[in-house]
Amino acid sequence: MFDEVMPFDVALEDVSAFLDKKKIYPKRRAFLNSMAEIVAEAVQYGQVVINDDGSITQKLLDPINDQKGNPVLTELKYKARVEPATINKLLQENKLPGNDGRTMVYTTAYTGEPAAMINKLEPTDRNTCDAITLFFV
Repeated sequence: MFDEVMPFDVALEDVSAFLDKKKIYPKRRAFLNSMAEIVAEAVQYGQVVINDDGSITQKLLDPINDQKGNPVLTELKYKARVEPATINKLLQENKLPGNDGRTMVYTTAYTGEPAAMINKLEPTDRNTCDAITLFFV
């Protein structure tokens, strides 16, 4: 079904190196372990690429199309860094409830995509998206 571009253990090492660059503490890493495995599996099959500049590209398995069937969103590009002031501003402007709301704010900040577009993602793409976003929260 999926073509492997690298072994899982190599993909997991790439994710670990990314977390090293992000200076994620060991306890936080333990908390994020299942998310790291989700992202590593996506890296293994080429859906996610961790770029040298610290950004991440996620190719959507199910691109979002317009009403005519033309693709309008085929990938998400996560910035390597977003200023805390930007996150705080978005949190104040978008009073979305609970952890899901907070995750959505971080997703929109890091990808630059509006919440309405993120909400259109199919579950397989959204699961990967959420796992990546949790690295930044």
